Amino acid sequence: APPAAAPPSARAASVAPAPHGPYGTGTRPRPRTPPTDRAMQSSPECYTMNDASDYRGSVNASAWGLPCRRWDLVPADRNFSAAEFPDAGLEGNLCRRPGSTGPHCAWCYVIGEARHERQCCDVGLPQPSCD
Repeated sequence: APPAAAPPSARAASVAPAPHGPYGTGTRPRPRTPPTDRAMQSSPECYTMNDASDYRGSVNASAWGLPCRRWDLVPADRNFSAAEFPDAGLEGNLCRRPGSTGPHCAWCYVIGEARHERQCCDVGLPQPSCD
């Protein structure tokens, strides 16, 4: 068998792979083009922190393509709620890094082998500034 493929980004290497192979579906996701143009710097997808703690974009699936769970449906023992982290943007099922905790990336909970596991999301690269 060929060796396992590397994760889609270096940040994603810090979390457990999705079930059924490293990408969850057996297919490798297309790599994203690093966002560096002026349009990206003025979009809601723009963020500047290396750990993505200021990411407030619309990505709602893990880097392996699994849908994110809604933050308000994650069990209370996971300790992440909009009330606890009012500035973290924990709306719906969007990728975030609340309280600069968890993997060193924007992440979300997915239903995996370990129920409600954290997985990084592919939100591109941080920008020098966002307008």
